[in-house]
Amino acid sequence: MTRSLTLTLASTLIFLLLIWCVPLITKEWFQWLTSFWQWCLTITTLALLVGALSWKRIQSSIKRLNPDQASSNDDYRQSKQALDNDWRLLWKTLSKRHEDSPYALPWLMMVGTYGSGKTGWLIDTGFEKISTSDNSQESGIVFWLGEHAVIVELAGHYYARDKELLDEHLWQHIITLLKKKRPRRPLTGIIAALSTDQLVMRQPSGLMELARQLRWRFLELSRQFDMRVPSWILLTQADRLSGFTELFRRRSSRRQVQPWGFHIQEGYHRDSFQKQFNLCQQELAESLLDCLHHEKEGNIRQAQVRYVLQFTLLGERLRFFCEEIFQSRHGIPSPILKGIWFSSCRQYGNSVNLLASELARQHGFRVLLEQPQIPDNQSYFNQQFFNRILFNDLGTSGENPSARKRWLLKNTLITSILLFTLFTGLNVLWSQIRYNNVLLDQQKHITNDYRLSMNALGNNPLLLSVIQPLSQLQSLNRLYQRSSDWFYHGAILDWNMARSVNIAYRKQLDQKLIKPLARLLHSRLQYSETQHSQSLFDDLQYYLMLFKPKLRDTRLLNNHIQHHLVQHGNLNQSNQSSLNSLLTDVWALDSLSIKPDKELILRASQILINQPDERIIYDHIRALPEYLDTITTQDLFGNEFASQFILNSKKEQAGLPRLYTHAVYKSLDLSATSPLLRQELTNLKKIEVNSTEVSSAEMIQMSRQVRELYFQDYIRVWHDYINRIELRPVNSLPQLSQQIIQLNDGSNALLTNINNTIISETSLAEPETSTAPLTLAKKAGKAVPSEKIQKAEKLAQFNQNLLTDKSITPDNPAIVNMAFADYVRDNTSLQARLTPILNTVLKELQTVTEHYNQQHALYNIAISVAKNEKNALYDLWQLASTDNTQNKQWLNLLAHQIWKQAIKGAAHYCQNQWQQTIYTFWRQYISNHFPFLPQSKSDTVLSDMESLFKPKGLLDSYVKNTLEPFLQETPSGWHVKSIKGQTLPVSLTLLQQLTNAKNLQQQLFNDDGNLQVNYRMRCNELTAEATELSLRDNNGRFVYRHGPQLWQNRKWPDQGAEQLSVSMSNNSTRLFQQDYDGAWAWLRFIFDSHQWQNGNTLDLKYNNKGYSTQLELALDKRGNPFSPELFKKIKLPENILQ
Repeated sequence: MTRSLTLTLASTLIFLLLIWCVPLITKEWFQWLTSFWQWCLTITTLALLVGALSWKRIQSSIKRLNPDQASSNDDYRQSKQALDNDWRLLWKTLSKRHEDSPYALPWLMMVGTYGSGKTGWLIDTGFEKISTSDNSQESGIVFWLGEHAVIVELAGHYYARDKELLDEHLWQHIITLLKKKRPRRPLTGIIAALSTDQLVMRQPSGLMELARQLRWRFLELSRQFDMRVPSWILLTQADRLSGFTELFRRRSSRRQVQPWGFHIQEGYHRDSFQKQFNLCQQELAESLLDCLHHEKEGNIRQAQVRYVLQFTLLGERLRFFCEEIFQSRHGIPSPILKGIWFSSCRQYGNSVNLLASELARQHGFRVLLEQPQIPDNQSYFNQQFFNRILFNDLGTSGENPSARKRWLLKNTLITSILLFTLFTGLNVLWSQIRYNNVLLDQQKHITNDYRLSMNALGNNPLLLSVIQPLSQLQSLNRLYQRSSDWFYHGAILDWNMARSVNIAYRKQLDQKLIKPLARLLHSRLQYSETQHSQSLFDDLQYYLMLFKPKLRDTRLLNNHIQHHLVQHGNLNQSNQSSLNSLLTDVWALDSLSIKPDKELILRASQILINQPDERIIYDHIRALPEYLDTITTQDLFGNEFASQFILNSKKEQAGLPRLYTHAVYKSLDLSATSPLLRQELTNLKKIEVNSTEVSSAEMIQMSRQVRELYFQDYIRVWHDYINRIELRPVNSLPQLSQQIIQLNDGSNALLTNINNTIISETSLAEPETSTAPLTLAKKAGKAVPSEKIQKAEKLAQFNQNLLTDKSITPDNPAIVNMAFADYVRDNTSLQARLTPILNTVLKELQTVTEHYNQQHALYNIAISVAKNEKNALYDLWQLASTDNTQNKQWLNLLAHQIWKQAIKGAAHYCQNQWQQTIYTFWRQYISNHFPFLPQSKSDTVLSDMESLFKPKGLLDSYVKNTLEPFLQETPSGWHVKSIKGQTLPVSLTLLQQLTNAKNLQQQLFNDDGNLQVNYRMRCNELTAEATELSLRDNNGRFVYRHGPQLWQNRKWPDQGAEQLSVSMSNNSTRLFQQDYDGAWAWLRFIFDSHQWQNGNTLDLKYNNKGYSTQLELALDKRGNPFSPELFKKIKLPENILQ
């Protein structure tokens, strides 16, 4: 058994022991951990354990089936294991030296190609290799621990960009380890090792590739750690350059161990690099003079000078190398270069002449390697590298911003949690101490107040008066009981005091609350027994509930007590909640000190014997709490019901009593074997005859009687409920279209759903299921109807058979089916007939909506109905008239709403047509001109007046073509017709004006429809001062000279422009002359006269300048075509609607 498996099994066992044992130790804190949850957690834990073990076995099987992949995984696992072992050993060593601080030492990563001298430099600088594995298991990642730093050395193959998959996994693993252990600053810096040989001997292209790989590694580290890490280039094997030993062996030992190179403080820039390199070269040149001064041998002096010259060329290559790595490009942040330093560790190998190498590269010949003239085995520039160079730049190393935020947040949270825990603990202890003192003080005050209150109430206090004192005592008891047992065990609270308070409270409940309750219930029972009240059974049952826990229903009893106190007392909301709380404690008492009045119980029981037992039991079942609530329309018909239907409230009953639903009927057992019915009958017999024996015959009889009452109420309640459902009124075409869509939306049709719900809820008796017809149809190869249609047809046939069945008794649920058989019979046919009608109606409404003039489209629908033409709306009315269910009312209301919208649109269309064709013409050409406005100086053009008022003119055409289908003409005038309960909302003003216009037409126009009035005229009287009356117009000259009264035939109007001249003269002296011009000159003359009518005769009296004359006009028809009132009554309104 492996170690991991052992740990897993052990952890599982400990967890299971905690699940089953902890609740036994601390019950108060783990009350939620019941046996059910214990088994759930146990089964879940074992299932997870079995799943994990099975998954491990599956993985092992997969490895056996794929040996190559398994081998690769094994190699990676071994390398990863070796790396993890080295990592643990490193941290173990660090813990011993620097405790457990991950940031005590700077961490650097050292990269470089093979042969770059990394390992030799680390050993020379005094680092210790941390490793637990042999060379064959090395992962290529080596940890070095020194006095001043930790260095992670990467093997040469990590330098390259393209690596093996194994190396990539190990690389990601070391990155993860660093980020996990040192999240804020995974690395302090990077040292890139580059041998002088690689810098000098490589071609420019190779050197460029080397630089690009190093740049990629720098950027990869910055991306992984989300920070810019400073870097240094370490130019190792500096002694490979010819003349190195000859030049530097002359330096002092102090100068030999000091680092040699140059800083770049602000990162790489070409100018700063060149400046620092020149300073380094200048320092080298200055030291050359001193060396040449002390050196006598010529070859050595030449080697020294040659090294300085080569150093200049080395700078060019070094600049080229750094330019490729650290130069910013394409907006990508470049790595940070902090310096370039040289190193030499125990010179070995041949020297390189850079001058000769450059010439050879340019001219294509080979350079011979040379041995140093002075052999040396000394290290240069390494010993003080960290403390003098590297540590000066480590202060600029940044941190991972997100990791730092998480670190700050973690520290803040830990500090806050610790402070909160400390403060909370101290606060809890202090609060409990104060709480104990408060309890002692409250105990003194509450007990004293309670004694005083009870003494003041006397020996037999009322129930309402003891609620408040007992509530105070209850609050004191609960204050003691609320504290945890741990505070009592810790002696912070007094255990004995809490127990004594609880005993005293329970005793006072028994004496001060139960006795008034008993007196209250006793008095009600006694009153009911004396008066033979209908509530006798309930009062007797409640009284018995007080003394017999087996009969007690605490909810019913509490409601009964509160209801009585509210009716006969002053029980406010506060006292009501206090009473509920006290009653809860009362029912928890083991026993009561008072006894029931058995004689009263016996007398009440004897009275109950005379009442029908089935009514008592049924009424009590209806009053049970589980049957008192109602079901909403949303629960019954779905969420869409309220969008198109409303339920009228009746007697404060918002919904359907849940007792009369199909679901409750199915669960309500009222059969002869019903436990509920047996219990009710048993309780009744206990009260009536003090017996609990119930025979089978009694159960059968009671079941039949109670079921009969239940089914009668079921029918009554559902009839009343359905009659309360009304279609929701709508006020616009979009709402009306949406209503039709929802009522007739295929399988989701709301009307169908409502009918199906009614059928489902009222079909208590269901036909027996049979698959025989379906099987025969399949064998015959016939089309098989859907299951829903088959069920509906079968139910309809079943109900039809019930109607002819004479053996159905009132206690049979089929009696409910019979009461609602019309819904089942008509449902399928109704839907089949209704769907095409509503689709047609909806199509017409959509056509109206899409019509460029919706009012015109609605007018066409209204005209079709007004003319009794067959249409979809007519079919809807016809379908509603043939239905015998509540659907008739809903469909009639739907049709009424459609018809109402049609009438509304038609009215607006009529108004628009009136304004466009009649009122605009009337207002522009007629209304403000004579004779319709007598005081106007301008005349109405006769042709305009004819166009509007003549037979078949504008006004006649408008009335006939637009309004006439909605109006009817009687001798007394125009009236609005009522069509399907709706009338066009035409104003009375318009109807009166149409009558006036008709009268004008009859007076002014002849039977041919022409404007012409024929009449005769004579003069009956002339003033004595005048000898002659002269009237000249298009009809000729009319002259009267106090002679015979001769008639002159005349007509109006006459052709041509009319000019009328009236004058009186005395012999040759003209007394006056009055001229009238225009087509209405004759009417202006008449309007200036006084007139009165007698039958067909019109008398005119004209007066001018004191001279008067009287004319008599004999008209050709009854009426006065020249009356000013005939024209002044014409005032066509702008708005014809009410």
